[in-house]
Amino acid sequence: MAYRGLSRHINIDSLRDPRNKFKLQELIGEGTYGEVYWAKDVETGDHVAIKIMENIPENIEEIEEEYLVLKDLSVHPNIPSFYGLYLRRGGQPEEDQLWFVMELCTGGSVTDLVQGMKKRGVSLSEDQIAYILYGTVQVIACEQQLDMSYDARCDIWSLGITAIELAEGDPPLSDLHPMRALFQIPRNPPPQLTKRFDCVLLCDFVNECLRKDLEERPFAKELLRHPLLKKGAQLAHQSDLTMTFQIFYEQYRMLYFEHSTRFNDVKVEFSAQTEPT
Repeated sequence: MAYRGLSRHINIDSLRDPRNKFKLQELIGEGTYGEVYWAKDVETGDHVAIKIMENIPENIEEIEEEYLVLKDLSVHPNIPSFYGLYLRRGGQPEEDQLWFVMELCTGGSVTDLVQGMKKRGVSLSEDQIAYILYGTVQVIACEQQLDMSYDARCDIWSLGITAIELAEGDPPLSDLHPMRALFQIPRNPPPQLTKRFDCVLLCDFVNECLRKDLEERPFAKELLRHPLLKKGAQLAHQSDLTMTFQIFYEQYRMLYFEHSTRFNDVKVEFSAQTEPT
């Protein structure tokens, strides 16, 4: 039992070997602690995403945190499903790998979506941005229930930046080198919307999210009371807006994947959800 007692939350030695169930097909992302692959479940034929983490003893804290977040939050409709954790043993203990198997999200990033729509001359209205941000804040509100090592209001800042990108097509300082932008953020005043001054609610929402003083920045549960997100909650239950997003997705799909065949059997459905209490 190589990993007995290593983790309080995961019985690593009892995990199944993934090699007979999943076939890795393509590297689609890299991070600090691992790589993410497009993979296929050979038993069902379904496509999944698999995050592979190595150096298990050295990274056990990060592994446990990743596992607990996925296990506790993947039941939320706005978060990709978590299908399980597997252990791939190597020839030596340092070659062992943990495979986090998750739902494959094929819609691309916010940047991909916005840029694709810009190329087709399509822009998002304030109502449509409210619809997107409402679902995003629900996710952050769930995250606050976990004992995280950082203040969840850091995510509120990220949400404000996302709102600007949705409205204008590019995030603030996108014309700068990433390292230069990193130094500019703490020195400059908070970013603001520059092109959509007619969107009063959206402008106010961005200003609330991008308060530089952390103590003045709202938590997600407080932000859900903002008029923009109340509008988003109402719109989330209207089938006409749901159909609008289905059309937007199909436009984006044709543009972004027009030279790819691997997405041909992947479909995304948008549906109105019941109003939260």
